[in-house]
Amino acid sequence: MDLNALKKMVVETTEDTIEDNLPLVMSSVEQMMLNEIKSGDHIKDLATWLNKKLNLPVMNEKQEQKFFEDVLSKVQSFFMVLIPKLFKALLKK
Repeated sequence: MDLNALKKMVVETTEDTIEDNLPLVMSSVEQMMLNEIKSGDHIKDLATWLNKKLNLPVMNEKQEQKFFEDVLSKVQSFFMVLIPKLFKALLKK
């Protein structure tokens, strides 16, 4: 489900059926978030931005870039595990 389809579904949902549709909405939002994170397109750009802002004196620029990309890759993996658990916990409430 894409963002526009999700928006349409939410707008068309009446208060009586919100609770019935909540799992579907939450699942769609979760999938969109995971797809965005999984794409990895943002890692290199963010690592480059960090590399420009921070200077690690014991590394050259190429080493810094690799370091920041590795760190962000680990953060990406963390969120790939965390997000499904958060949504699962939210749906239990």
